[in-house]
Amino acid sequence: MKNYLLLNLLFIIALSGCATDKAGHIYAGSSCITCLNDPITGDPYNYEKEKEGINLQERYRSGRKANKKKEIKHQEGHIKFYVGKDVDVVYLKLKREFGFKTRKERERGMFYETREWLDVAEEFRYEALPGVSYHLREYTKHLHQGVMHQLTIDLVIEKSEKGTAAAFTYWIQLPPAQLSIFSNSIKKRALKALHK
Repeated sequence: MKNYLLLNLLFIIALSGCATDKAGHIYAGSSCITCLNDPITGDPYNYEKEKEGINLQERYRSGRKANKKKEIKHQEGHIKFYVGKDVDVVYLKLKREFGFKTRKERERGMFYETREWLDVAEEFRYEALPGVSYHLREYTKHLHQGVMHQLTIDLVIEKSEKGTAAAFTYWIQLPPAQLSIFSNSIKKRALKALHK
Protein backbone atom coordinates (compact mmCIF):
# COMPACT_ATOMS: atom_id res chain seq x y z
CA MET A 1 0.00 0.00 0.00
CA LYS A 2 2.89 2.39 0.84
CA ASN A 3 4.51 1.68 -2.53
CA TYR A 4 1.22 2.47 -4.27
CA LEU A 5 0.94 5.85 -2.48
CA LEU A 6 4.57 6.69 -3.19
CA LEU A 7 4.13 5.80 -6.86
CA ASN A 8 1.02 8.01 -7.09
CA LEU A 9 2.83 10.88 -5.37
CA LEU A 10 5.73 10.66 -7.81
CA PHE A 11 3.30 10.50 -10.73
CA ILE A 12 1.47 13.63 -9.53
CA ILE A 13 4.76 15.50 -9.06
CA ALA A 14 5.85 14.54 -12.58
CA LEU A 15 2.59 15.81 -14.09
CA SER A 16 2.61 19.08 -12.16
CA GLY A 17 5.64 20.44 -14.00
CA CYS A 18 8.08 20.27 -11.11
CA ALA A 19 11.83 20.34 -11.63
CA THR A 20 14.73 18.99 -9.60
CA ASP A 21 18.18 20.42 -9.00
CA LYS A 22 21.58 18.70 -8.58
CA ALA A 23 20.96 18.10 -4.86
CA GLY A 24 17.73 16.22 -5.65
CA HIS A 25 15.32 18.87 -4.38
CA ILE A 26 12.01 19.21 -6.17
CA TYR A 27 10.76 22.66 -7.20
CA ALA A 28 7.25 23.78 -8.19
CA GLY A 29 7.64 27.14 -9.88
CA SER A 30 10.16 28.98 -7.70
CA SER A 31 9.39 27.12 -4.44
CA CYS A 32 11.33 24.13 -3.14
CA ILE A 33 8.76 21.56 -2.01
CA THR A 34 11.26 19.04 -0.60
CA CYS A 35 13.39 21.52 1.37
CA LEU A 36 12.67 21.08 5.10
CA ASN A 37 13.00 23.81 7.72
CA ASP A 38 12.80 23.65 11.50
CA PRO A 39 9.31 24.99 12.30
CA ILE A 40 10.56 26.89 15.38
CA THR A 41 13.91 28.39 14.31
CA GLY A 42 13.43 28.29 10.50
CA ASP A 43 16.88 26.71 10.07
CA PRO A 44 17.27 24.34 7.12
CA TYR A 45 17.31 20.57 7.77
CA ASN A 46 18.30 19.10 4.44
CA TYR A 47 19.92 21.94 2.46
CA GLU A 48 22.21 24.94 2.75
CA LYS A 49 20.14 28.10 2.66
CA GLU A 50 22.68 30.29 0.82
CA LYS A 51 23.37 27.75 -1.94
CA GLU A 52 19.69 26.98 -2.53
CA GLY A 53 18.80 30.66 -2.66
CA ILE A 54 21.52 31.45 -5.19
CA ASN A 55 20.64 28.37 -7.23
CA LEU A 56 16.99 29.32 -7.30
CA GLN A 57 17.67 32.95 -8.25
CA GLU A 58 20.11 31.99 -11.00
CA ARG A 59 17.67 29.47 -12.46
CA TYR A 60 14.85 32.01 -12.30
CA ARG A 61 16.94 34.69 -14.06
CA SER A 62 18.17 32.36 -16.79
CA GLY A 63 14.62 31.15 -17.45
CA ARG A 64 13.37 34.73 -17.73
CA LYS A 65 16.16 35.61 -20.17
CA ALA A 66 15.42 32.57 -22.33
CA ASN A 67 11.68 33.30 -22.45
CA LYS A 68 12.03 37.03 -23.06
CA LYS A 69 11.90 37.75 -26.80
CA LYS A 70 13.13 40.95 -28.31
CA GLU A 71 9.89 42.71 -29.14
CA ILE A 72 9.83 44.79 -32.31
CA LYS A 73 7.75 47.95 -32.10
CA HIS A 74 5.22 48.96 -34.74
CA GLN A 75 6.73 51.20 -37.39
CA GLU A 76 4.89 53.70 -39.58
CA GLY A 77 5.69 53.75 -43.28
CA HIS A 78 4.69 56.22 -46.00
CA ILE A 79 4.56 55.98 -49.80
CA LYS A 80 3.23 58.56 -52.24
CA PHE A 81 3.18 58.42 -56.00
CA TYR A 82 1.29 59.88 -58.96
CA VAL A 83 -0.43 58.00 -61.75
CA GLY A 84 -1.76 59.39 -65.03
CA LYS A 85 -5.15 57.69 -64.58
CA ASP A 86 -8.61 58.78 -63.51
CA VAL A 87 -9.14 58.94 -59.72
CA ASP A 88 -12.11 56.53 -59.87
CA VAL A 89 -10.15 53.95 -61.88
CA VAL A 90 -7.26 54.14 -59.39
CA TYR A 91 -9.74 53.70 -56.53
CA LEU A 92 -11.35 50.60 -58.05
CA LYS A 93 -8.07 48.90 -58.89
CA LEU A 94 -6.37 49.57 -55.53
CA LYS A 95 -9.53 48.71 -53.58
CA ARG A 96 -9.64 45.32 -55.26
CA GLU A 97 -5.89 44.67 -54.97
CA PHE A 98 -5.54 45.43 -51.25
CA GLY A 99 -8.96 44.20 -50.11
CA PHE A 100 -10.40 47.53 -48.99
CA LYS A 101 -14.13 47.41 -48.24
CA THR A 102 -16.91 49.96 -48.38
CA ARG A 103 -19.05 50.51 -45.31
CA LYS A 104 -21.88 48.44 -46.81
CA GLU A 105 -19.53 45.58 -47.66
CA ARG A 106 -18.18 45.66 -44.11
CA GLU A 107 -21.70 45.72 -42.58
CA ARG A 108 -22.72 42.68 -44.66
CA GLY A 109 -19.74 40.70 -43.38
CA MET A 110 -20.03 41.67 -39.70
CA PHE A 111 -20.11 38.81 -37.25
CA TYR A 112 -19.04 40.29 -33.93
CA GLU A 113 -18.84 43.98 -34.73
CA THR A 114 -21.67 46.49 -34.49
CA ARG A 115 -22.40 49.44 -36.72
CA GLU A 116 -21.27 51.77 -33.94
CA TRP A 117 -17.96 49.91 -33.85
CA LEU A 118 -17.32 50.92 -37.48
CA ASP A 119 -17.54 54.58 -36.50
CA VAL A 120 -14.72 54.30 -33.95
CA ALA A 121 -12.60 51.43 -35.33
CA GLU A 122 -9.01 52.48 -35.98
CA GLU A 123 -8.46 49.81 -38.64
CA PHE A 124 -11.42 50.79 -40.83
CA ARG A 125 -12.10 53.93 -42.87
CA TYR A 126 -14.24 54.56 -45.89
CA GLU A 127 -14.86 58.07 -47.13
CA ALA A 128 -15.70 58.66 -50.78
CA LEU A 129 -16.19 61.71 -52.97
CA PRO A 130 -16.38 60.04 -56.41
CA GLY A 131 -14.38 61.89 -59.03
CA VAL A 132 -12.47 63.83 -56.34
CA SER A 133 -11.01 61.72 -53.52
CA TYR A 134 -11.20 58.50 -51.47
CA HIS A 135 -9.92 57.68 -48.01
CA LEU A 136 -9.66 53.96 -47.23
CA ARG A 137 -8.20 52.01 -44.31
CA GLU A 138 -8.22 48.27 -43.75
CA TYR A 139 -6.47 45.59 -41.74
CA THR A 140 -5.16 43.44 -44.55
CA LYS A 141 -2.36 41.15 -45.74
CA HIS A 142 0.75 41.77 -47.80
CA LEU A 143 3.29 39.22 -49.04
CA HIS A 144 6.85 40.47 -48.59
CA GLN A 145 9.99 38.36 -49.16
CA GLY A 146 8.00 35.14 -48.91
CA VAL A 147 6.34 36.08 -45.59
CA MET A 148 2.65 37.00 -45.31
CA HIS A 149 2.35 40.09 -43.10
CA GLN A 150 -0.87 41.36 -41.54
CA LEU A 151 -0.99 45.11 -41.22
CA THR A 152 -3.21 48.18 -41.31
CA ILE A 153 -2.97 50.16 -44.54
CA ASP A 154 -4.40 53.66 -44.95
CA LEU A 155 -4.82 54.97 -48.49
CA VAL A 156 -5.77 58.46 -49.64
CA ILE A 157 -6.47 58.83 -53.36
CA GLU A 158 -6.90 62.38 -54.68
CA LYS A 159 -7.27 64.07 -58.02
CA SER A 160 -4.30 66.39 -58.64
CA GLU A 161 -2.63 68.45 -61.35
CA LYS A 162 -0.21 65.58 -62.05
CA GLY A 163 -3.03 63.02 -62.47
CA THR A 164 -4.04 61.02 -59.42
CA ALA A 165 -2.07 60.98 -56.16
CA ALA A 166 -2.03 57.79 -54.11
CA ALA A 167 -0.64 58.15 -50.57
CA PHE A 168 -0.21 55.00 -48.49
CA THR A 169 0.44 54.98 -44.76
CA TYR A 170 0.89 51.66 -43.02
CA TRP A 171 1.76 50.29 -39.59
CA ILE A 172 3.69 47.06 -39.19
CA GLN A 173 6.03 45.29 -36.78
CA LEU A 174 9.34 45.37 -38.62
CA PRO A 175 12.83 46.55 -37.76
CA PRO A 176 13.31 50.16 -38.97
CA ALA A 177 16.04 49.05 -41.40
CA GLN A 178 13.52 46.95 -43.38
CA LEU A 179 10.88 49.68 -43.65
CA SER A 180 12.03 51.18 -46.96
CA ILE A 181 12.27 47.75 -48.59
CA PHE A 182 8.74 46.98 -47.37
CA SER A 183 7.51 50.33 -48.73
CA ASN A 184 8.96 49.54 -52.14
CA SER A 185 7.14 46.20 -52.21
CA ILE A 186 3.78 47.89 -51.47
CA LYS A 187 4.44 50.50 -54.17
CA LYS A 188 5.42 47.79 -56.66
CA ARG A 189 2.23 45.83 -55.88
CA ALA A 190 0.09 48.96 -56.28
CA LEU A 191 1.68 49.97 -59.61
CA LYS A 192 1.34 46.44 -60.96
CA ALA A 193 -2.39 46.45 -60.07
CA LEU A 194 -2.84 49.86 -61.73
CA HIS A 195 -1.23 48.76 -64.99
CA LYS A 196 -3.27 45.57 -65.43
